[in-house]
Formats: sequence, C-alpha cells, structure tokens
Amino acid sequence: MLGYHIDRSTLHVYLEDGEIHAVTYVGGFDGIRFTNWVHGPSLAADELMPSKRAYPQHTNHRFACVMRELGHPLPFTSFDDTNAFGAFRGERVSR
Repeated sequence: MLGYHIDRSTLHVYLEDGEIHAVTYVGGFDGIRFTNWVHGPSLAADELMPSKRAYPQHTNHRFACVMRELGHPLPFTSFDDTNAFGAFRGERVSR
C-alpha cells in the first residue's frame, strides 16, 4: 500500500521476509529521508493507515479488505490509471 499523510510524508506498507513493514519518509530535491520504520510479524492496524489518502492503484486488494474488516477502511483517492501498471512505487528500508 502506498499512502500519504497530512504532514506530506509518504507511507509505504509492504511484506518482506515474512514481516509487515510500514515505512514513512519524505522526499525532495535533497533525496529521501526516512522518518519512521516499524516492522514485525504483526502490526497494529493504526500503524498501517495513511492520515490523508491511499492510492488504489498501488494497494493490494486483500490488504484493503483486511483493513476494512478491522474497522480501518483506507481513505482512497481517485484511481489514476496513468501509472497503475508501471513500475512499483514506494521506498523500502534495507536491513
């Protein structure tokens, strides 16, 4: 899932090596600066929620369904098919 916070930071939630990762970062001309990273076999649903919007073209359908079932429906913006099926977007933290 790729989302955006009110403070203009980006939230990227992804699975890797059997863990859920939630990475928050800001980016600009100076490059990317990571501001938060939580990971583990399970995370609280509120740690996986963008405070402003989620991009449906960059969100796994099953993830969205589970979040809704947990009482945390994702605040989707409009679907933008201009970049829906291109390269995946979102930064990852390397260990």
